[in-house]
Amino acid sequence: MLSITGGSFKSRKLFTPKTNSIRPTPSIVRKGIFDVIGHFWEGGRILDIFAGTGIMGLEALSRGFEKSVFIDSSSVAAGIISRNIGLLNLKDRTEIYKIEFSRGLELLNKDDQKFDLIYLDPPYKQVNLINSTLELIWKYRLVKDNGVILAEHSSQNKAPKSKVKNLQLKSSKVWGETVVGFYGF
Repeated sequence: MLSITGGSFKSRKLFTPKTNSIRPTPSIVRKGIFDVIGHFWEGGRILDIFAGTGIMGLEALSRGFEKSVFIDSSSVAAGIISRNIGLLNLKDRTEIYKIEFSRGLELLNKDDQKFDLIYLDPPYKQVNLINSTLELIWKYRLVKDNGVILAEHSSQNKAPKSKVKNLQLKSSKVWGETVVGFYGF
C-alpha cells in the first residue's frame, strides 16, 4: 500500500495501480529525498514529470508546498493521480496534464510557470529521457533560481551527465535499486 511519509498527510493511504506499468517511488526514497532537500517547506511549487501515481507531488504538498503540477501521458496514471488528489481534497492546489511530457513542458512555458522543485521519474528502461527532459526544462527556464531538479533512475543505469551547459549533476543518492540525481546550476 502506498502512503505519505511525512507532513500534514503523514500515513495517509493512496490509490495504487493494478498494473506493473506504473512504478511509484518507494517510501524510503521519498523520505530520503526530503531529508536531503529539507523536511518541510513554506510555499513553493513542484513539477512532477512522468508522475505515475502522483506520490512525489502529493508528498511535497503534505510537507508544505503550495502547488503541485503533474505531467503523465498515461490515462491510467492521470486517473490515479486524480483519485489521490480527491482523496486528500487537494484539487485547488494541483494541476494534471495528461499529455506527452515535451508538450506539457511547452504548455507550462507558455503559461510562464516556474518551479522550486522539479522531479522526473521516466520509465527505468528509458533513462535517455532524463537528458531530453533536462534540455527542455533548461530551454523553457521552468526551474526558479536556486531551484532543485531531481531525476530518478534504476541503479542498473549510470546517472546521465547533463548535456545542458550550465546544468550539472551535483550528486547522486542511492536507495537500494533506486538512484536519484540532484541537478543544479
